[in-house]
Amino acid sequence: MYTENQIQIFVITSSIFLGLFILTTVYLIIKLKLKDNLLRRSEERLKEYSEDLEKMVEERTKQLSESEESYKQLYKLNEGIVENSPGGIIRLDAELRISYENPEMKRILGVPLGEKSKTMGMDIRELSSMKNAGLSSVFNNLLEDKEIAAERLFISVYGKETYITLKGVPMFENNKFTGAVLLINDITKRKHAEEELKKRLNELEIYYNATIGREGRIIELKQKVNELLQQLGKEKKYGV
Repeated sequence: MYTENQIQIFVITSSIFLGLFILTTVYLIIKLKLKDNLLRRSEERLKEYSEDLEKMVEERTKQLSESEESYKQLYKLNEGIVENSPGGIIRLDAELRISYENPEMKRILGVPLGEKSKTMGMDIRELSSMKNAGLSSVFNNLLEDKEIAAERLFISVYGKETYITLKGVPMFENNKFTGAVLLINDITKRKHAEEELKKRLNELEIYYNATIGREGRIIELKQKVNELLQQLGKEKKYGV
């Protein structure tokens, strides 16, 4: 049989363990609830962040789509300008091969309507027309990031003769040559007008010199007439 003291000690000990169990249980419950609240908040924040991210992606996709459309429109505009340019335009690739010629350039070359240009895909330095015009070595300057300019009498591979001015601009990306753009203008009419003007000036100069000489001879003759009249005892006829 248990004594009264033993029973009291057992009751007290049991009460203590029971209290500790209850406190531990309450602590665990509170801790779980805190974790649950924290998890819920984290999930809410994650959801909000995910929604914001989706909005950002959607907005960026829309912007890119608009940018792509703007780029397409700008590209079409630039192509339209190049196609309808009053000057000849040639594009060269990284190997100085001709990759594009606009309609005006084809007209300068004399390419038959509807036909592909013979010069497409060729190294511009190797074209006989460029060699004959003394331009082949000029294009090497483009590889050194130097602009070029020249004026020449040019006979194309189709045999068409024109006076041209040429300007070239190199293109580089990350310090690497990627190609060049050439602008070529047909100045044949201007050259012919200059030659005609020079011819007229030469004719006027010859006429002027001839007139000056004739006047000089006339004056000389008048002086001789006056001298003869004086020798005859008569008055001078000409006031020279």
